[in-house]
Amino acid sequence: MVRRAQILLAGTLVAILPCGAATSQTAPSTVLNEQVQLGDVFSQQTLNVVEVSDFTDGGSHASGAAFTATLDRNDGDMRSYQETQGQVAADTRLNVSVNSGQTTTLTTKAAGAYGYANAYGATLTGVYTQATGPTSVTAHSHVEAPDAQTGAVASQVQASGAAQVIGLQYGSAGVRTSQSNAASVTSDGGGVYGYVPGSASFTAVSAGADVALSGSNGSAARMISDQNNTGPLTQAAQFTAFGNVQQATPAPPPPAPASTPSTRARCSTSPAARPTRPMSAPRLRRRPISTGRPASRPTASAPPSSPATSAGSCCSTPIRPTAATGSRRWPASTGPKATTPRPARRLTATRSQATPAPTARAGST
Repeated sequence: MVRRAQILLAGTLVAILPCGAATSQTAPSTVLNEQVQLGDVFSQQTLNVVEVSDFTDGGSHASGAAFTATLDRNDGDMRSYQETQGQVAADTRLNVSVNSGQTTTLTTKAAGAYGYANAYGATLTGVYTQATGPTSVTAHSHVEAPDAQTGAVASQVQASGAAQVIGLQYGSAGVRTSQSNAASVTSDGGGVYGYVPGSASFTAVSAGADVALSGSNGSAARMISDQNNTGPLTQAAQFTAFGNVQQATPAPPPPAPASTPSTRARCSTSPAARPTRPMSAPRLRRRPISTGRPASRPTASAPPSSPATSAGSCCSTPIRPTAATGSRRWPASTGPKATTPRPARRLTATRSQATPAPTARAGST
């Protein structure tokens, strides 16, 4: 036995049938829509299922103001204004005793103002304005089947303060949308199943202001959208529990470490961005300055003394790590350090501290 039920309730609903085929002399169609909903709108459905062999399908939709228009090979211009001041609520509940069938599908949607415009082989121009006052828009869904089973289950809960959808097929559009929401928008869904041999999917989506544009088969569009959400709360929640389920989504893996010992770090010229040199890293020794030679800094790099320093250190000149980690000897260099013997360096240091030349003394006398 199949259990299928769906409730669609809208405070103010306007539907424009598709326009017929057009010729070159057909003038563009004009659509004017104005909707104001001051009262509350609610949709509620409860399904009590003992056992079915095929499927179970249920849904509840509630909209304060709803507008739908379609153009079929005839250009059109639309002007739409939608306003909702009352509460909007949609509720779907499913109670299962034994089995709800091979598939179980539940859809629950609540919208303060909803608009849909579609063009097939036509050019669409329009201005769409939607406003939801300081009220509440709520979508709720729940499945209670702790001792029951189903082949696969999919539940979708969606709530929006203002929603506008534009669809194009072989067409083009130039539209402007303006949305304002001051309502609390919440969606709450979930369920409990004893056994699900297939997949189980539960989703909840909430939006204060939502605009969707889709096009196919060479369609083109230009849109300007203004959105303002001042509602005190926009929230989506979901809770599920299963005794046994075949397919479940695993948790995301932990993030990878920021660096490894083989990573090479680049230096920064900003002193504030330079990290502190590790205490175990070898320091460069300043050599005595020879007479007649400018001071030079050794260009060779020091080997790392621990894995913590194998990424290099930052300074004005990059210090690159070498592959040998067990030796502390300095690499060979072609500078003054490798060609000048140690006694010569001592002589040059002594000579630099000598007394002035005799010519300087003669000048003083």
